[in-house]
Amino acid sequence: MNDGFLFLRDIVLVLGIGFIGAFVAKKFRLPLILGYLLGGFVFGAVVSSRFTFGAELQTLADIGVALLLFTLGLEFSLKNLERVKHIAVYGGALQILLTIISAFLVLPNLGFTGKESLFLGSVFALSSTAVVVKILSDKGELETLSGEILVGILIVQDLAVVPLMILLPQILGFETFGFRNILTIILSIAKAAGILAATFFLGRTIVPILLTKVVRLNARELLLLSVVFLALGAAYLANILGLPASIGAFLAGLLISESIATHAVFSEVRPLRDIFSIIF
Repeated sequence: MNDGFLFLRDIVLVLGIGFIGAFVAKKFRLPLILGYLLGGFVFGAVVSSRFTFGAELQTLADIGVALLLFTLGLEFSLKNLERVKHIAVYGGALQILLTIISAFLVLPNLGFTGKESLFLGSVFALSSTAVVVKILSDKGELETLSGEILVGILIVQDLAVVPLMILLPQILGFETFGFRNILTIILSIAKAAGILAATFFLGRTIVPILLTKVVRLNARELLLLSVVFLALGAAYLANILGLPASIGAFLAGLLISESIATHAVFSEVRPLRDIFSIIF
């Protein structure tokens, strides 16, 4: 069997297991995301032991996360983000710090070393943005005040990944800490600040005008093409700059949320988002 058909087999298996998991979850009136997760456990424990899967599935899963965060940005808005920015920034930073400290104090009593406790605390401090957003969206709580604060904290966690990945190796003693490391941290913070500033500028000027013109052309294919290009292009750009790709996709959604094309864009991209999110 050639590589093309092996990839097709992988997709069929994943979507089939996702369908079964979602069907069972719906029967028991549980969230669909729980069915997907249970299907994923079955997939990992049973199916993956019998088949060898290529890296293409991981790529499709990454696309699913990008599209999910992109639609979150569509449903969110810059005004919502501005309203909770102080709570999200201080609350998110405090949550990360307290989680790491708690793990560092508690886990050594369970047999872990200090370095292991610090590493695990850093892992525990970060949530799965895709899973949490999916749950909030399914429950219709994205536009509530608590939902907006939670999304803001998730964004802070995503942005914290970069400095944590730089700092942890030095703190754990795998690398020596020097001027070059400090410069790397400063550059990563500057990149994040620059991307956020560019998002606010483009979201209020260029992007809404361009998308409005595309919508007025009344060409669904052109609209879908432009939207997917913007979402995945922003994710790719963020990845190049050393930031999580999901942050780039989310910011792209925020840009479009300021235009009158929001509802048209959301209706076009939602089916793609759901399919790719199942693979994730």
